[in-house]
Amino acid sequence: ALLHERLFWRVVREARRHLGLSTRAKPTERELELVIGMHGGLFYIGMRRWVYGQEVPADLSQIVRDRVTGYIAAAKVLFGDRGGNSAPLTSGSSVPA
Repeated sequence: ALLHERLFWRVVREARRHLGLSTRAKPTERELELVIGMHGGLFYIGMRRWVYGQEVPADLSQIVRDRVTGYIAAAKVLFGDRGGNSAPLTSGSSVPA
C-alpha cells in the first residue's frame, strides 16, 4: 500500500509532465499497472541476486536507465503522444512498428 500511496502516483505524474501532459487526474488502472510492471522488473533483479543467488548485470545503473527508458516509451503510447506521433492502443489495435 505504501508504494501505491507514496510512489506510483508520483511516477505517473512525473511521466505525464515529462510527456507534456498537464493533467493531475488520478492515475488510471492502466497507468498504475505500467508503473507496477517497471517496479516489478527492477525489484526482481534484487530477488535474483539475494534470494536465488544468481548473477546480475555488473552495470545496474545502465539496467535501471534501460527500464526507465522502456517505461517512458510505453507511457508515451499509453498516455497518447501530444505531438501526434502515436496514439493509445485500444482493443484490437496492433503494436506500432
